Amino acid sequence: MSSLRHPCIVSCFGVSLTTNGKYMIVEYLENGSLEKAIYNSKMGRTILRFETKLKILTDVAKGLVYLHSIKPHRIIHRDLKPGNLLLDKNMNAKVGDFGLSKIVSNNSATMTANVGTLLYMAPELLSNDHKGQSTKVDIYSFGIIMWEILFEESPFSNEIDGFTNVFQILKKVTKGHRPPLLFETSALLEGDKNQKVDEWIDHNFTKKQIETIGKENISKLYESYIEIMEQCWNHDASKRPEFIEITDQLETLQSNFA
Repeated sequence: MSSLRHPCIVSCFGVSLTTNGKYMIVEYLENGSLEKAIYNSKMGRTILRFETKLKILTDVAKGLVYLHSIKPHRIIHRDLKPGNLLLDKNMNAKVGDFGLSKIVSNNSATMTANVGTLLYMAPELLSNDHKGQSTKVDIYSFGIIMWEILFEESPFSNEIDGFTNVFQILKKVTKGHRPPLLFETSALLEGDKNQKVDEWIDHNFTKKQIETIGKENISKLYESYIEIMEQCWNHDASKRPEFIEITDQLETLQSNFA
């Protein structure tokens, strides 16, 4: 992993072997994990604006474009989740923690299904209904991350009440179940009629952005974002977009803040 060099990948400088254990020496990122940033924003300690969320997701997508295009052996991360995405002092995001990564050659034919964090895992891995190594499993995980950073909630948190319940949810995921939208696009145009939506807008956009962009265009931004997210977690892995396409789509959304 020390050979990986990209602005959106956490740099690994080497390994230290001591009598107490083995240690990886990696780049230090001041703002910690995206998981921490989402939690702090949810608790009101900091604020993650929609513009920043788009930038973070774009950085992550660029990092995955790099990993998935390495030749001759592309790398599938297999454990994409907010805890493995790190932020520097300027909130630039980098993909880290390659503990479950798989180096893939064109003739590889198998993949161990017991990898990653379950709630971010692609349904084809959960059901063992997969053929060969596919970068599409990372794209599914990215879709779940898009949901989490958008609403600042843990995926399926409204359904989980115990360990057994998690596996019931996963069974539904293999049949197409996904985290629910907290509100529909049409609700963004209702104004004061929907307190939850107004709170989301005020949290994700500055007053100046609301005035400049307007609620109608904010609604369109939300709708486009949801469309990308749902493409990423499509049940049919072959219909999920590649990260190069996702990057272009996210940068188009970012252009609204230029």
